[in-house]
Formats: sequence, structure tokens, C-alpha cells
Amino acid sequence: KPKPLEPPPFTILGVEYRGGERFLSVAPPGSTQLSQIYLIRQGDAVAGTTWKLTDLDDRTAHFDVAGGSRSVRIQP
Repeated sequence: KPKPLEPPPFTILGVEYRGGERFLSVAPPGSTQLSQIYLIRQGDAVAGTTWKLTDLDDRTAHFDVAGGSRSVRIQP
């Protein structure tokens, strides 16, 4: 039986568009401070993690995690 995948070490807040470019907004789990929200784009890693954003659409964020591929659904 395969081991369940660990959840991401961050919370996905949503997708934002800036200057025609798509960004993923993420924050540490349990974060309540606006200053803790980060916008990342394709090719960026989530600060303090090994999660690198490889692709992004309106419903799913795709990451490279230590050489493996992970997809995380974006909640509306």
C-alpha cells in the first residue's frame, strides 16, 4: 500500500494576475499576517521549502518536489 503524500508545507491562497502574468499566492500554515503572503511564479520555489512551481492554471498548481512531481488543487 503506497504511503499517503505529505501535504504541502504551506497554504495556497489562490491565483492572482499581475501585468498579464499568473502568480500563485501562498502563506505559511496558520498565517494571519498579510506580510507572510508570498506571490510566486513558474520557476520560483516556495520560500523555506523544496517545492518549486513548475506550472500553474486556474485549478491546479504543479510542483517539483525533490525530483518528484506533485499537483495541488487550488480551492476556489
